[in-house]
Amino acid sequence: GEGSPAVGDGGGEARQSPPPPPPGPKKYTFFVGPGNNSELVRATIERRPWWELGKEDDPELNLKWLQVRNKSVAEYVRRMGNRQFLNHLDNLTCIGRKNELYKNLRDYCEREKINVHEIAPPTFIVSAGEMCAEYFEFSRVCKQLEAKNISRVANKVKNAVSAVQAMQAG
Repeated sequence: GEGSPAVGDGGGEARQSPPPPPPGPKKYTFFVGPGNNSELVRATIERRPWWELGKEDDPELNLKWLQVRNKSVAEYVRRMGNRQFLNHLDNLTCIGRKNELYKNLRDYCEREKINVHEIAPPTFIVSAGEMCAEYFEFSRVCKQLEAKNISRVANKVKNAVSAVQAMQAG
């Protein structure tokens, strides 16, 4: 059992087993590779004191977060049986890519008669080049916001000038 003398090494001395680790929560190890929101995932896990960073090649990792684009890597993990699990769904771009996620949210809102802009910020899916219709809409919204900000600042300046003039007149 724990703490009991170990079998001697032939030198006549019995060695004691190392003391058990102090009681506390089990530590889990993780590795986060580049891409696929890695900074967010790593920062989130690091805030949990029961997780500690491990090495990518450690076969005992509890969590390995990678952007897998190579089918052979996914197949290798699948062949390892129950030693490691792979949370990967092939061809799931409908929620895995931001533009597809937004399109699905927008389509859902249209079907349910919900204004998508009440639950999501203005979102533009702009194709390469300035001839894209979404780019023109994006530019129009930016100009509107800029005009509102200029108007708001102008009103603040006007009110401040009026206040100074009132103080000077008094």
